[in-house]
Amino acid sequence: MQQTVSAERGVNVTMLAFVNAAGGCVPPVFVFPRKQVYPSLFEGPLGCLGLEHESGWKTGQNFYASLVHFHSFVKSSKEKPVLLIMDNGIVLLTLPPHCSHVLQPLDVTVFGSFKKAIGECQNDWLFQNPGGQISIKDIAALSRRPYQHTFTPDKIIRDFVTTGICQFSRFAIPDARYGPSFVTNRPAPTDDAVSSTPPPDSAIALPIDSGTEAIPVDAGTTAVLNN
Repeated sequence: MQQTVSAERGVNVTMLAFVNAAGGCVPPVFVFPRKQVYPSLFEGPLGCLGLEHESGWKTGQNFYASLVHFHSFVKSSKEKPVLLIMDNGIVLLTLPPHCSHVLQPLDVTVFGSFKKAIGECQNDWLFQNPGGQISIKDIAALSRRPYQHTFTPDKIIRDFVTTGICQFSRFAIPDARYGPSFVTNRPAPTDDAVSSTPPPDSAIALPIDSGTEAIPVDAGTTAVLNN
């Protein structure tokens, strides 16, 4: 089955999601590849924030604006700290490199379900709008239903348990997940091995300009070249 791609690759809209171990969510932040965000871009999940950057990627300034957005919902303070793990009662904890697929709760299940659901919504939109293209202004609106259906308390809580963050468990992740990647145990081919490879038992006929020429082949057959 063919599938229509509605826009060229390389156009990025970044979504920052915030969840906690109790299954709660803070409305997400969208970063649009624009110099200015217009209201027409924004029909996304209730309370979400729209930011702009020409690349559509997070920047230091956008990340700070996202933290301010986060703080406005959680109302953290020094007396009531929040583990984002900075100042104002927010502690920022970064994960080791190349470990988010194991240690980041959203990467374990929620984001996978969200990407699948938003892909289905995009396909539905294309079927309902033959010949149309999904534009930047449609992204937030198309993400509303997938966000509501996938960022659910049960999925979020399960992912915090799976990663061993809450309830804390140092044994939640199997030891095998910490092992290095193992590509193959086959030795690299040597020049001797390549040179000793026998030719195929077949004949090839190719057109040439100088008549018929027979070329002997080691396997006991003859390749004939005809004009």
